[in-house]
Amino acid sequence: MPLYGELNLAEDSIVFKISEVDSIHTLNYIYPDGLELSDTVTYILKADKDFHPKYISSRKEAKPQDFDYVGHQEYKINDKVYPIFKYASNALTTDGCITHFWTPEIGIILTRSASWGDFGKLQTNNDSINRQINLLAELLFQDVSFYKGCTEEMELIPRDDAEEFYKEKSKGLQIEY
Repeated sequence: MPLYGELNLAEDSIVFKISEVDSIHTLNYIYPDGLELSDTVTYILKADKDFHPKYISSRKEAKPQDFDYVGHQEYKINDKVYPIFKYASNALTTDGCITHFWTPEIGIILTRSASWGDFGKLQTNNDSINRQINLLAELLFQDVSFYKGCTEEMELIPRDDAEEFYKEKSKGLQIEY
């Protein structure tokens, strides 16, 4: 059953629709004309690390983005467990990776620029949902190893190969840590 709602963003509002079919969640965020980012953003997600997620923007100038699963954590609030999945768009860029934090029950609750550190947090017109979002956001902020960075660990070359390379390169040098 689709969930319809509205996000309050200053004077304007963003309409969102969430639907689930066969455990695949489709989230549509519709930014109305007149907002700086007049756009429709679609996420296709599943609570499964092996599922290939998708992030689609309708803006003409929007370039296709890599969108990858990074990891997930579970947080418990009042005996209720919330799984939070972390995704990264453009993870391999030097200055442009955005992390997206999703919980199946609510949607994308946070997006964060890994380079600049700024973030956007979902706020709805429902105080009860906003309390859940705010508590989850606080837990995420405190879980620095999960919240920060674009990927948990990016290995451009296998770790063993990198260690061997640097051992060879540093032969005869005295290095202290």
